[in-house]
Amino acid sequence: MPVTRALRGALVSATAAYGVSVLPDVRSHPGHSRLWEVGVYNVIALCAVALCVDRAVRSRTDRVTWALIATGFGCYAAGTLVFSLWLQPMPEMPYPSVADLLWLLFYPFVLAGIVMAVRARSAGSVASMWLDGLIAGLGLAGIGALVAFNPLTTLGEGPRAAIIVNFAYPVSDLALVACAVGAMAVLGAWRNPTLVLLCSGFATFAAADSWYLAQVAAGTYHVGSPVDAVWALAMCLIGLAATVTTAPYATPAESRSFLIPAVFAAASIGVLGFGAAVDLPPLGTGLAVAALVAAFIRTTMAVREVVALADSRRQARTDLLTGLPNRRGFYELLEETTRASRGGALLLIDLDRFKEVNDALGHRTGDQLLHAVGQRLSAHLTTGATLSRLGGDEFAVLLPDDDTTPAKSLATVILAQLRAPVTLAGMTLHVDASIGVTAIGAGTDATLALARADVAMYRAKASRSGVELYDDDRDGDAWNRLAVVEELRDALAGGGLHLELQPIVALPDGGTVAVEALVRWTHPVRGRLAPDEFLPMAERAGLMWTLTRYVLDAALDEAAALRNDGWDLPIAVNLSASDLLNTGLVGFIVDGLDRRALPASVLHLEITESLLVEDREISDGILLGLRAHGVQVAVDDYGTGYSCLAYLRDLPVNELKIDRSFTNQLLADDRTATIVASTINLAHDLGLQIVAEGVETGEQLAWLVEHRCDKVQGYHLGRPMSPTRLRLWLADREAVVTIDAGFPPTARTRNTAATGA
Repeated sequence: MPVTRALRGALVSATAAYGVSVLPDVRSHPGHSRLWEVGVYNVIALCAVALCVDRAVRSRTDRVTWALIATGFGCYAAGTLVFSLWLQPMPEMPYPSVADLLWLLFYPFVLAGIVMAVRARSAGSVASMWLDGLIAGLGLAGIGALVAFNPLTTLGEGPRAAIIVNFAYPVSDLALVACAVGAMAVLGAWRNPTLVLLCSGFATFAAADSWYLAQVAAGTYHVGSPVDAVWALAMCLIGLAATVTTAPYATPAESRSFLIPAVFAAASIGVLGFGAAVDLPPLGTGLAVAALVAAFIRTTMAVREVVALADSRRQARTDLLTGLPNRRGFYELLEETTRASRGGALLLIDLDRFKEVNDALGHRTGDQLLHAVGQRLSAHLTTGATLSRLGGDEFAVLLPDDDTTPAKSLATVILAQLRAPVTLAGMTLHVDASIGVTAIGAGTDATLALARADVAMYRAKASRSGVELYDDDRDGDAWNRLAVVEELRDALAGGGLHLELQPIVALPDGGTVAVEALVRWTHPVRGRLAPDEFLPMAERAGLMWTLTRYVLDAALDEAAALRNDGWDLPIAVNLSASDLLNTGLVGFIVDGLDRRALPASVLHLEITESLLVEDREISDGILLGLRAHGVQVAVDDYGTGYSCLAYLRDLPVNELKIDRSFTNQLLADDRTATIVASTINLAHDLGLQIVAEGVETGEQLAWLVEHRCDKVQGYHLGRPMSPTRLRLWLADREAVVTIDAGFPPTARTRNTAATGA
């Protein structure tokens, strides 16, 4: 801010000038003007006040704090003006005076500002943090009473008002410095420039007041002495503090916070020890004793906090129902085992048909059953084994030995004990379970160990064998699938997927009329993964809607970019089974089109016919909603599903896409050719467009042209390609001859070369 910079420059310059002006050689110079000296001192005070007001106006979080400091500083500046303009010219100045009253008003306003700053930032702080600040403040005040203010106790002569004012300044300075240091302790702001400058300014005020009173006691003070330059420096430091913008204060780290009360409590003991040898004034003794009392209270609270923390940590790692370690506690034990050189073994136990007990007998009986299972499992553990309840009906046993033979034997014993009948709620229940066993090698990742046991447990559940041992040769694929799912989750969050676009060409003229968006994933380790390798896993893991949203957003972005580049091409996107059951699909698509100002006709959605048949009730409503907004719908992979013709009659589909398995056999199998030809005629009779997928040869293309197929796509015309490559392909195709039944080989070669096929 220009005003802030100007005021700061004036403050620093005036402070430096005043510091030079009080030097003995300068004061004795004939050109020295007392009026100039007084004027500069008042400029310092007014600049400091203006900077505090400026900070209060600019700040949002510290407005009240700086408003109070500015008010206090305004009182101080007013006292300075009164002193220099009215009192100083008097033959004999009154003491105390109106200026003293204004100067002393500085302290309560500034103290209130510091308290407000602490309250605003430590609303969630515990009482121990406030005690740390109190100990620090009292300890520092005790040191000050011993070192700086002990000589001032002789100022006990004169009028009562003068004596009160004499001690009001040092006591107020002590309170101010103690409060500032305490605030730093509470806020953890030892490296915060704003508060450091403020504390430095307050400490400088205390030093100046001490020096002044010492000179008064000795009868050596005179106006314009170097002590006045110390007051000017104090005002400058506080004014500069108002110009520093800092990050929010941080709560002091637990590992270092104990140093605050420890250091200042030790200092208070030192003050009392030193006071035993010298005549320590009552003020210093009282402050030191108060600091030690606060330290004792703080220590008592610390012991209670440690006990409460230990109990809280225990409860956070304990299952309240069974009293066993919970998932968090078990995971910490597992991580400790995997870090150890000895390794171990893990049993993962899942009760079978536990939900039936909850549903039939209620959750209370279910809880009683879980408690009984916990007791039964605990009774048959081997030495060194740890039992935990991970949650629900899942338990885990951690063994210290990585030999799976005794681990599997223990699992068999546990299973036999669990199958013994248990009587609950007047009924005899039989519990069964599935147990997965795995070895934990030294250094094995804890998450990996738990996942392997989980894979083995689910195999035991699926095969009804009761106990299964993890085998990497047999279960590695399952683990790999799980790993791929997690990596896909990361890729979706971190932008690891991308789209490729495949052209769709109209017959017989060969014009490009649309593109199909195909998602691709280039794995950093596994390389390029085909959609068939990760889409089914995404469906099973519940990630398909997240993936579909990504594809739809990216496809609509590309459609908008193509329109901006002069190609008005619809873009086709495939939907999965779960997508068509998502009631938010229509709203998401409409919102995406509106945000990009795209017409609904730019988006074509492709749905497999098996989905249409299996989920007619839900899919009907969603498809009708899409059609009402103008979105085109195509039936993908036609002929490979149930081939029910009812949906062609009832549902709002616009297009049929013949599966590549039919296109590939057009010229090799007469029955396939008959099916495709009749499908083309059927589509035309119903007013639908027909698209043939998987066109890979010129002969297939010629056959489709001859039989009046509407559109084609395939490697012969264009492979899936990046958006940049697609633009080059589109530009090149503008010069290619029109496609017809006699598509020339040279032109086909040119098309293929353009696509990089």
